[in-house]
Amino acid sequence: MIHHVKSLQSTICNALESLEPSGKKFKSSYYLRDAAKGFGDSRVLQDGDTFEKAGCNISVIKSTLSPAAVRQMRAERFDWWDGKSELPYFVAGCSLVVHPRNPHAPTVHFNYRYFEIQDPADPNGEPKAWWFGGGTDLTPSYLYPDDVAHFHGQYKEACDAHDPAYYARFKQWCDDYFRIPHRGETRGVGGIFFDDLSDRDPETIFRFVRDCGNKYLPAYYPLVERRKDQAFSDAEKRWQQLRRGRYVEFNLVYDRGTKFGLAMKEPRTESILMSCASSSPSFSLLFPTPRSLTPFPPLSPARSAPHLALGVRARARHGRGLAGEGAPRRSQAAARVGLSGALDGARLLCRSIPFPFASPALQDTSSSFSCAS
Repeated sequence: MIHHVKSLQSTICNALESLEPSGKKFKSSYYLRDAAKGFGDSRVLQDGDTFEKAGCNISVIKSTLSPAAVRQMRAERFDWWDGKSELPYFVAGCSLVVHPRNPHAPTVHFNYRYFEIQDPADPNGEPKAWWFGGGTDLTPSYLYPDDVAHFHGQYKEACDAHDPAYYARFKQWCDDYFRIPHRGETRGVGGIFFDDLSDRDPETIFRFVRDCGNKYLPAYYPLVERRKDQAFSDAEKRWQQLRRGRYVEFNLVYDRGTKFGLAMKEPRTESILMSCASSSPSFSLLFPTPRSLTPFPPLSPARSAPHLALGVRARARHGRGLAGEGAPRRSQAAARVGLSGALDGARLLCRSIPFPFASPALQDTSSSFSCAS
């Protein structure tokens, strides 16, 4: 696993640099905890023409978990723990977040890791618990069905090569995890997510995790390559900032990985909060244009048309989008992408996104898209 995460980091950073015409490179912040406690390497490319911020971190740590850190993990793993002792552990993992500058190019996140927990009474013995966890998910500001289908298709392919049941199981897990309950929204269009994977021998699971990590570039590189030079307006950039506000909300309020990292001894705070983009996120009240992702309540009862996640069909019958001032208009055809079979065979392979303000005419329409084999 250590060799894999080091190789994966270098491969990804080199590939993303090839999409950056500014010549900006990833800057490495390598740290050695000490000879016995592991190392880490946080690499960040910032303020480029293609990437506003891209970060790829690896961590290899052997230390002890404080009780506060243990409590951020699943309780069923620790039914043997006294609730007070620090627990020896080992972890090796790679995490990544990429925020492109162009609002039409999606944000992406992944994290793949291997954990071992030792009994404090026998720190050099066999692990009391071990598992793999991880996943990759996509968060666009503007929905392009072909992009989402490509992304999900790549991860379905990776899953199917190891277990035909994996994709449906881990896609649903991703849908359930990346939700913002206080807003009744999902963070993006999903992907795969899993944790506590220890139901078969570790070498078999490692090969699956390795293949998922290696799928990142085939799944994401073509999307950025396709969208990075696409024209965009100031209004679309403001919408991207609002979407990034949602990203920050989830990571700081709900994400278990963030909470766990901050509860560790000597946390590398900058690395843990790498997921925040360089520019300030927005929490303003805006209304979605067609293809934008998040539903918002109407400004007034007079504007009670459906404000739909995926930005589809909203006010399409009037031939105009639901947007902040200055946002570009969309045609009826463009505005109808996404619901009620309007993908015309594209079979968007994305997650469920709630439609809390849908009109009665649309409430029978499925808001869940799943992968067709």
